[in-house]
Amino acid sequence: MADFPSSSSPSLALAHPSPAEIYKIHELSSIEWAGALTKEQYIENEHDLASLLNITHWILTQTGLPPDKRSIFASCETIRKRCFVTDEDVGVRGAAIQAIAGVFCEPKMRRHGYAGRMLEELKMLLHQKKTDEGEIEEVGSILFSDIGPEYYAKFGWAPFPSTMVELPASPGLPKIATKVVLAKDISDLCAEDQAMLLDSIGDLSASTTSMAIVPDHNTVLWHHMKEDYICQKLFGRQPKVKGAVAGKPGDRVWAIWTRGIYGPLNEPDYRNKLYILRLVIENPEAGDIGKQAEQLKSVLQAAQHEAAEWTLGHVELWNPDKRTRELIDRMGIEYRFSERQHEGIPGLMWFDDGDSQNVKWIASEKYAWC
Repeated sequence: MADFPSSSSPSLALAHPSPAEIYKIHELSSIEWAGALTKEQYIENEHDLASLLNITHWILTQTGLPPDKRSIFASCETIRKRCFVTDEDVGVRGAAIQAIAGVFCEPKMRRHGYAGRMLEELKMLLHQKKTDEGEIEEVGSILFSDIGPEYYAKFGWAPFPSTMVELPASPGLPKIATKVVLAKDISDLCAEDQAMLLDSIGDLSASTTSMAIVPDHNTVLWHHMKEDYICQKLFGRQPKVKGAVAGKPGDRVWAIWTRGIYGPLNEPDYRNKLYILRLVIENPEAGDIGKQAEQLKSVLQAAQHEAAEWTLGHVELWNPDKRTRELIDRMGIEYRFSERQHEGIPGLMWFDDGDSQNVKWIASEKYAWC
């Protein structure tokens, strides 16, 4: 105990780690986070993913000591994401939000308050940055907790709904033909999705602040880079099918998904799932509900088939909205609706005055996770 400084010590501060320190962090975190990958594979994949999204690495360390000679008491990453915001003063606008990921303390550093100190320091820094001249305004910060909702709430990240629909993997094919989504199709679908999301959030009441993370191509590509790497290492091949579309332009339902493999391949229920990154229903309120239900059913059945092909246990859809729930209820297929209690809990800290929980988080789906 005497070897560790107090978490309130003025000698502790945030810093950016050196490449060697980043390697050390990944080496230590691989013990808990590598999943089905080897340590070396996990480190290589983390390096590649960081280059795509321009991830910023942070450590809590001692002041006055040079890189590679100092202790790392806690670490995390931040990723600047685009978002759409609507409020009473401006209407709808583009903004930015800081996503926090990879909060980690090696076991011997835990229960000393270091992660909390790091989060407090980071929170102050992000608040200061939000009004930098010439920058797109940063309106808040998000994270996804895998340790329940309470811990991060203590530091200002208010927990948000974390409902989900689970469907079992099934080798059967949908009765209604669907078009597969390939990697080359993602960019155009993301562009269409962004335009529709901007319109829909603009139609919301300005008396309530609303926010949506932009489902842009890079955000989706990050998930698919991770998926491709893991599948190549474990299966010797990369998945070609990235989603499914039913219907014609203007009247479509589509889903973009990713395969999440976190444990042994012979244990498909060990968090090995096909995650729906983004579900889009064109003209949800104006379309025929019966037709939309059949289209959604065929898209989700295509997802169930793909999950079975890759020995994944379930298909998982996060935070379906009211219309989607209505359509799923009409489909007549087996599913389970529940709320996540411990993993993937969305948290939001809003920088403007007011309660973060009064902000309406639109499209809080898996694509926003990091």
